[in-house]
Amino acid sequence: MFKFIGHRNFILPLAFVLGLTCPQLAQWTKSLTIPALALVMTVSIVQIPTRQMLKWQSLVQPLAIGILFSYLFLGSLLLILNQWFIFQEPVRIGMILVASAPPGVAVIPFTSLLAGNSILSLFATFGAYLSSIFIMPSLILLLTGAEVFPFSKLMAHG
Repeated sequence: MFKFIGHRNFILPLAFVLGLTCPQLAQWTKSLTIPALALVMTVSIVQIPTRQMLKWQSLVQPLAIGILFSYLFLGSLLLILNQWFIFQEPVRIGMILVASAPPGVAVIPFTSLLAGNSILSLFATFGAYLSSIFIMPSLILLLTGAEVFPFSKLMAHG
């Protein structure tokens, strides 16, 4: 009778509706966010054999793909569209921040759900996150006109 409760096509719209109608619920569940994310990511990468992760020569290509698609392709597209269509300075700076940020970690579970290449997804995401330590401050300093970047904020958590 309650099979639909565990179905992702029910859970996502339900989450949107609850978020919009009952925003105070987020305060009660905020301490569960990081553990839930860790659980979902762990479950999604369980199917990746450990020996695949130890072949360093085969990891260079996925790392490069993650960096290229996250920053060269998507970041450039966002920056071009930002230049063409955004005219308010605060929104423009916000889009620069979005373009310089690494991809969402939900990429990995979605890859598993869609029967994609989990190894490629995991290491491409890892490559984008690793490179973001250098790319994000550089882009922000270069494109926003900021004089300093708070590097300590990169390591701090929520």
